Formats: sequence, C-alpha cells, structure tokens
Amino acid sequence: MKHFFHSVLAVVATFLLTAVANAQWSSTEEIGSYQSILARAGYANQTPESLDRNQAGSPASQMSVPTPPGTPMAYTPLPKQETESLSNGFGNTEFVGSEAARDCGNNDCGEAVGNRIGVGNGLRAGGRLNRRGRAGTQPTYNPNVGCAPITGLPTSQTTPVYQPDRAIGRSLFSQVKSANLVVGTFGVIFRRDYEDGVKLGSCSPGEFSSNDVENGSLTGVGASISQRRANGKGWETIYWGLDEDDSVAITGPTQTSLSSLANLNHIPANATVLDIFDDGDNVGLYRNTEIHSFEFNFLNNGGQYTSRLCKPATYELYGGFRFFKFDEDLRYVSNSSAPGYPATMEYASETENTLTGFQFGGRSEVCVGKRFKLFKGGNVGIFNNRIHMCQRIFDETNYNPVVGSGADAGTPYDLSDTKNDVAFIGQIDFGMIYQFSNSSRLRGGYRAMGVSGVALAGDQIPYNFTDLSAIQSANSNGNLMLHGFYYGAEFCF
Repeated sequence: MKHFFHSVLAVVATFLLTAVANAQWSSTEEIGSYQSILARAGYANQTPESLDRNQAGSPASQMSVPTPPGTPMAYTPLPKQETESLSNGFGNTEFVGSEAARDCGNNDCGEAVGNRIGVGNGLRAGGRLNRRGRAGTQPTYNPNVGCAPITGLPTSQTTPVYQPDRAIGRSLFSQVKSANLVVGTFGVIFRRDYEDGVKLGSCSPGEFSSNDVENGSLTGVGASISQRRANGKGWETIYWGLDEDDSVAITGPTQTSLSSLANLNHIPANATVLDIFDDGDNVGLYRNTEIHSFEFNFLNNGGQYTSRLCKPATYELYGGFRFFKFDEDLRYVSNSSAPGYPATMEYASETENTLTGFQFGGRSEVCVGKRFKLFKGGNVGIFNNRIHMCQRIFDETNYNPVVGSGADAGTPYDLSDTKNDVAFIGQIDFGMIYQFSNSSRLRGGYRAMGVSGVALAGDQIPYNFTDLSAIQSANSNGNLMLHGFYYGAEFCF
C-alpha cells in the first residue's frame, strides 16, 4: 500500500508541474531555443556589472549587450578570415574563422551559430560553417548552451529566455527575468550492504543469522528546488527519503547461539533468557531501514567547454550544508508455547545516526544529440555524527530480564548510549537527460553513495550480554553503502 501511494503521488505531482511549467512559457518571445536548464538560468552571460563596461567599443563589447525581449537574434559577420579570435566580453576568448576550423576538423560541432555553439567559455564557431577557413560570425547575447534547438519551433522564436538585469529577485512573472526557478520530483530505488552476519541460532535444517533478514530494494521519493541567476550564481535544496521494513519467519524448534544469555534471569518465569530462547517454537527476524537526506547548496556556474568529440558541455560547482539521518532497527523474537514461559522474548537493537556537516562537489552535462545529454557528478563531505544506540531484552509484558551475577547484578537489560563521532559521505552520479519540452526534461541515472563512521544495528550485538560497560558504548565503526537508480522530471518556471 505504501508503494501504491508513492506512485500516485509521483503521477499527480508530475502532471501538475508539467501543466504549470508549460503555461509559464507559453508566450513566444520567451520560449527561445532552450535546451538546458543550466543555459536557461542565463549561464554563459555576463554579470550585470559587465554591462556597464561593455556598452560601446569593439564588436566583442557589442556582443555583450543583451537584446530586448521579442527581438530576433542578430549576427554580424567579421570582416576578414584573418581574424582568428575575439574577446567575447565575458573574460574568455571565442575562436572563429580558420582557427575554429582547425580545431574542429570534420566534426559537426558548430553546425549553426546559436545552435550548437552558444556563447561561452571557449566554445568555438567552426565545423561546417568555417571548414574552408571562411570568416566566422559573431552572435549577440545567446543563452543557448545546450544541444540543437527543438525542432518545430517558428524561426522567430530565437529570443533569449531572459536578459541579465540589475533587478535580481524580480518577480518570476515579469517579462524580463534575471533568475529562474527549477522544481524537480524523483523516485529512488536503492540497495544497501549490511553488517557481517552475526549467528543468532539454529533450526532444523540449518542456522540463521542477522543477515537472513535484509530489506532488498529500498524505494523512496524526493524533490528539489533550485534558483539560478543570470550571473551564474544560485542555490538549491534537495530532499529524498525512504523507509523499508522486512521480516523473516523461521518455523520449528529453535536454539539460540547467544550462549551468554544464560546470565540474564527472567524472574517471573524462574528461568534464564537462554532457556526461554532455546524452548521456542519459532523465531521471527525483523529489520527496518529509514533514511532521510536534505541538502542546501550554493551554486556557481563553472563555464562551458567543448568535449574531445567536439560536443558542447557545461559544468557547475557547488558546496553547502547536508543533513543525513540513518536509523536502523534489528529484532530477534522467540515465540514459545511452553507453560510458565512468556509467549514472546525479544532482543532489539536500535541505532540512530544524525549526520550534519558540509560538502562540496561538481556536476557536468554533455550534449550527445538534439534532445539527449549525459550527466555526471559527485561530492564529498565531512560530518559530525550524533549517535544514539539502544539495546533491550523484554517479553510481551515489557518486562526486562536482569543480570544474574557480577558487578551489574540486578540491572535490567535496557541499555542506551549517546555520543558524537566523525563521519564522511562520498557520492557519485551519472546518467542521461531527455529534453521533453521547452520547460521540462526527464532524468534517469545511477548513484553510489558511501557513509563511513556510522552505528549499524547488527554491529551492536554483543558477544557477552553481561559486560554492560562494553555494551553501553555504541560501536560506530560501521559503513553504509547505498547504490541504485533514480528517475524523475524537472520543470523550469
């Protein structure tokens, strides 16, 4: 039922966001030839301050002045073939003419100015247009850094999505935009690794351990909101979470392998916990994994570049704060019908890991077709892990057996510990983007994520259940490894 509601929520959210996003960009003068959400944010354009420095002078400075909304793109040919490079007014050099032809050779980058070349950090105007060494062309402001324009758009729809403007933070619904908003929804399907199996007991025909109960595929949902301004700066928030329960039933007479339970007494039954577990009719193993991840990052456009295959690409750097919550419960339950014994006796190990800290990373998108892009990225971070561990043994009445002898004699077996420790998170992503429309795109990819310095529930199971001083210190040397797929959609407003 939980998975059904996740699916319904994802379908409804996708439908609503698609309708709203397309409605926002229904005016022809703002559709443009948008191919990339990064490009749509105004990346590859000068900052508002550079407008003052480039109001007149060379053709490069003229190129830096944005055209008003609704005005078709204009291209001015350079005077001669000998002109091989030209400052584009953005602090970079744009190659044109024969230099570009030598760089691109017979590849197809730069099939059309304003199509695959864009304006930016070292993108070159060459390929077919300049293969014979003819003079290149100098585009005016052009935010299209992505792939070729979406086919079927009228030729008049070549105006930039918005112009750089001093009024950063102007209304999203104003005609001149200096920032955009991108909303994403996605689902995740991950798998995780587990602790080294701890042998819990045996039952004909074999043994069972803590690894006999695993969560399999962990499914969840997430959402993201980001804003990018024309000067290449921005921010983003990303949340995703999952919660999965699984259980295993082992039937038949069972015996436990946790022999040190013999020193824990269940006084009402006048028996040891070992006796009760060994006299069970069947055993149940239960595990719950719950993970929540929240990020807030500051974004900085790293620039554009041409790949080795002469494909246009962009990259972005980011850094910020991350909150990561990982909780795990592991329970070992013995059910008995023996007279005088409790109906159930349960050992439960619960851990909570709350990681807070800082991370930094980067991501890149590379055109591979008119609508397709490949993306890759990764980040690393250092965190403080606030760990809470709890171990209990109890029956159906919530009674806790007590230690039978030693320094802790008479102490109920209900133990907990809270401490702080250092932890690290590393993450890599790669996959493909499909440009669905001018204001929306689909994304699917693979993610691998490692978290070190966490407390796993299975790692807390002690060899000696009466050494309370050792048990009360949480073991935080565990590692959580997540890997799997995620899929979703992004909508630009």
